[in-house]
Amino acid sequence: MNKRRAPRSSAEDSNRRSKKRQRSGESEKKRTKKETLIRQEVQDMVKVFYCDICHKQYKKVSEYEEHLSSYDHHHRKRLREFRESERGPKEVAEARKAKEKDREMQRMMRMAAAAKKEPSQSKKEPSQANPAETAPSAPKAAAAPSSANA
Repeated sequence: MNKRRAPRSSAEDSNRRSKKRQRSGESEKKRTKKETLIRQEVQDMVKVFYCDICHKQYKKVSEYEEHLSSYDHHHRKRLREFRESERGPKEVAEARKAKEKDREMQRMMRMAAAAKKEPSQSKKEPSQANPAETAPSAPKAAAAPSSANA
């Protein structure tokens, strides 16, 4: 009933052990690859439960939903919106100031151009003023004879 096996030689044992190690080594590599793939997939799935506003990571949907309805989350959200709204008017104000500066520059350029044209116009004005001066003197002369008649 008791069957005994024949004793194995040490060479056979070492062969079996080395083959077993090779198989286990290959299976270990496969297992580690599989584990890393699984970890990567889990990380990808868990990334969905990351709150960018609060910089918090959650593992379960229920935890994430609870966080979204929490005071802490809403407080940080309002604070971020407030800061962004403060930045907006500064940029708008800077743009408005830049436009005003441009307008002022254009106005100054027009004034400078007008000042350059003005001296040339003043030379033309005296020639135009001479006929104007002669015209008023003529009515005075006409007025004088009428006063002589009276």
